Amino acid sequence: LELGEGDILDDTELILSLEEAKNTSDEVKEKVVFAQEMEAKINETSEFYRPTGARGSLLFFLLCDLCKMHTFYKYSLDSFVMVVTRAVNSVTLRKPKEPKKIEEVVEKVADDDDDDDEDKEEAEEEPQEEEEEEEEIIELQGKELKQRVVLLEKVLTFFVFDYTRRGLLDADKLTVVSMMAIKILVRAGQVTMEERSVLINAPPDPSAGAMPENAKSWLTETQWGQMKTLESLEAFKKGGKLTESLEQDGLGWKRWYTEEKAETADLPRSVRDLGPFHRLFLLRIMRPDRIGAALT
Repeated sequence: LELGEGDILDDTELILSLEEAKNTSDEVKEKVVFAQEMEAKINETSEFYRPTGARGSLLFFLLCDLCKMHTFYKYSLDSFVMVVTRAVNSVTLRKPKEPKKIEEVVEKVADDDDDDDEDKEEAEEEPQEEEEEEEEIIELQGKELKQRVVLLEKVLTFFVFDYTRRGLLDADKLTVVSMMAIKILVRAGQVTMEERSVLINAPPDPSAGAMPENAKSWLTETQWGQMKTLESLEAFKKGGKLTESLEQDGLGWKRWYTEEKAETADLPRSVRDLGPFHRLFLLRIMRPDRIGAALT
């Protein structure tokens, strides 16, 4: 406008450039609004996938810790990303193509060879058209999206373990899968940090008191103190104190203790309602030789 001379209304080129600038400005504003809406939508959707990301980070750092078992257990981030990508792609959101109806076969075969060649050329062109078609992506919302996230967590866990186990020694496979399962349960809030610590370390309670005479023939002082430690866990408070149960029902506990397959044998009455996970605590203390069989 500053460089314009004479009557501005007579300057057609200037008016066109102003009109073009106005249209460009309107397009930019529309694109900015669209970008903001799309960004908000992406952020909202990505929050649904946060549990999957948390599961991935848990598994990766677990793999990083395996070098503490053996120095040759080393995994790179690039290989882990490759496995995760493969897992995500296996749960596709692409809508499968509907098979096209087979066209009717030509009733009469042309006599001329030229017609046959033309038919072959047309038949060869059809697959190329199918490849050019874009697959439709299914958009999930609400309950279906949550189900997909849960499915992704399971598939991701399976793919990572399946990739990891191929490089593990047979003696370490059960240890690694147990570590993975416990970490997942702790992250999900189904197992407390205290329970994990007691299961792994099983520290004896220094103030356990004297062990009853009827248990001294088959139970050690350390095991007695460890049983006292279990009394602090919520799962073992329902049936009364374990040490009192050991003293009152010594025969029942000794019978279970001497079972060949203690992991499947009936527990004493006071702890018979324990689930499979908390049964591991008793095996860890009294029958550590059956822990491997219980975990499998």
